Amino acid sequence: MSGRFKKAPLVYVTARIATTPLPTLSADQKAMIQQAMVKRGLVLSEVSKGQSLNVNTLINAAQEESNIEQQQLITPILRQAFFSNDRTNCIIFEPNAIEWRAVDYTKYNVFVEEFQDILKTIIDLV
Repeated sequence: MSGRFKKAPLVYVTARIATTPLPTLSADQKAMIQQAMVKRGLVLSEVSKGQSLNVNTLINAAQEESNIEQQQLITPILRQAFFSNDRTNCIIFEPNAIEWRAVDYTKYNVFVEEFQDILKTIIDLV
């Protein structure tokens, strides 16, 4: 999702939580999450395709001095993001992570509390 902010600021703050693989959600759960994000002001929804580099496989291959195929290193992933209308805030769901980005923030505590509130909302829905 990088490069998606309109009039991108020079600085934004990010909080990222690495997780075990996130569960597959039903259509109803997805709709409830989207509705909850809209209530929080994250009205724009976007899905993007990306790639994940498996660093552990790369390290193991280097240690064993073995050749490795590119498809063993790179895994395609889908990311779901919800943006504020002005794209200054967003939450991104990846298969193994949840990330909160904000441009318009004043204090770190407020930023973290907002991320925690969003996570609690999602946990309560799932």
